[in-house]
Amino acid sequence: MQSISKVLVKRLDGLDKLIIPNVFNFFKSAAGNIISLVYFQEDIASLLIEGKPMPIFLSDLISQLSNESYGWRYNIFGMKLLDIGLYAGHRKLLADVKTMREVVRTILLKHIELRRQGVQPSTFSMWDIFLDEVSPEQAFSHDEIVDEFITFFSDGVYTTGHFMTMMTYHLAKNPEWKQRLREELKVNLSLIEKPTQALINSLPVLTACTKETLRLAPPVVTGIERVCVKDTCFSDGTKVQKDTLMMACHLINHLDPTMHDNPTTFDPTRWLDPNSKTLASIQKNPGSYIPFSIG
Repeated sequence: MQSISKVLVKRLDGLDKLIIPNVFNFFKSAAGNIISLVYFQEDIASLLIEGKPMPIFLSDLISQLSNESYGWRYNIFGMKLLDIGLYAGHRKLLADVKTMREVVRTILLKHIELRRQGVQPSTFSMWDIFLDEVSPEQAFSHDEIVDEFITFFSDGVYTTGHFMTMMTYHLAKNPEWKQRLREELKVNLSLIEKPTQALINSLPVLTACTKETLRLAPPVVTGIERVCVKDTCFSDGTKVQKDTLMMACHLINHLDPTMHDNPTTFDPTRWLDPNSKTLASIQKNPGSYIPFSIG
């Protein structure tokens, strides 16, 4: 973590050299490795797949699969077209998926062997949940454990990596807030080797900068799709027929001038001022600020 902090500080100091795609890859890799260390006790940042760090390889693969699901071919044929491997790009994707699963399976088998030898992890590990002895009906297969590993990894890499990238961007563009945050962290964390969650949550400038970043650039900007179960008429007269597919966009509320003053401006003050329009809007309607949906 200390090395990550040093690199972050160096990048924040060089706004003229700030290249967002490179920063995004850096934070995706960092987030992926942290997730893997926390949940699986596995340092994967040093693992290379086709010359890429494993976190970057997996996040790029997931991005490509997501892009494929939004294409016209998917809308017509579904993902079965990908399984056929008709196109060269599809065959490469299938090969990459196979490679990734083989790498994760190798990690899994290593941990199974360590357990067989009686080696216990020093801290909590998701492997223990997946590998603990249960009834045959409840036991995870190796393929299911690989699926879980990739799910944990993919869900955290993009959301966390995106947030850290955008907070870096906004702090670099607003040096006065970068300096205020530096001073707060220096006073409260410089002499503490392992800060607690309670201490981190008690830092007002850090909290304000975090919330403001998530307001302007939430990692999740749309809700889960829902099908209207009956004909509905909203209070403004808008009519929606039964079976209509609907999706809410959270970002609209985040940029609504009736809920936030100067909504397109990065201004963490709105989270520090108890009388701000933002806090009043959230108190009246919690749905006016839901960067990660409700969960």
